[in-house]
Amino acid sequence: MDKKLKSILVELVQNKFLIRGESALEQFFNGYVSEGEPDFFISVTEEDIRREEAVSRTIDKWRLSLNQLELCAIQRRIVSCLSCEGIILFHGSAICVDGRTYIFTAPSGTGKSTHSRLWREMLTDHDVVMVNDDKPFLKVEEEHVTAHGSPWRGKEQLGCSMSAPVVAICSISQGTENVIREATPEEMYPIFFEQSYRPFDKEGTENYLHTLDVLTRSVRLYKLTCDVSPEAARLSYEMMAGKLSGEQGKTGN
Repeated sequence: MDKKLKSILVELVQNKFLIRGESALEQFFNGYVSEGEPDFFISVTEEDIRREEAVSRTIDKWRLSLNQLELCAIQRRIVSCLSCEGIILFHGSAICVDGRTYIFTAPSGTGKSTHSRLWREMLTDHDVVMVNDDKPFLKVEEEHVTAHGSPWRGKEQLGCSMSAPVVAICSISQGTENVIREATPEEMYPIFFEQSYRPFDKEGTENYLHTLDVLTRSVRLYKLTCDVSPEAARLSYEMMAGKLSGEQGKTGN
């Protein structure tokens, strides 16, 4: 691997990145590059790469390439810097419908991207935009959360450099019956902890944990058990968009 340190500059307000490094980085951040003044300067070292490699061995079944490890290290540095601003990188599929963002979160392979696709196929008469299909940034304030696009857009590379208010977050699990219900902050906090990206440093971690607590109290929360069907998508949309009354809904009701 090139021994030269790689670095990027982050412009917080516009959620853009200034790149100093190899062309591969420029390609990855394409569409998110800014020429403005940065809020943070981030350097990635060999030690950062080794630390990410150690982490990846505990959670991945395959070895990450050096380029992938470098991007993980960059991601971690960004997460640490943004934590002081109440911003987290969240593992979820964020879809904006008529100016309001809904996020589906779940472990990889559960079906959150598939569920977002079903929404897009169903809501053809609405203004629908994918904010990010894998890892949006969330700016968390008391009673107000904003989703921002990020370069980490998932395997289908769905998303753009935009922002929109978040109204609801839904945890998805697979099942044979389609059921959605309101969830409590206490239920969702451990899920959010597992589905977001944590800094390594103490101060960043403290900021991150506080931000998670605020997040659970600032948007509507749901838990959905579903199959892969248009009926499941219709149910979740009607519940999360406030078109169903009551604390729980299921297909057939």
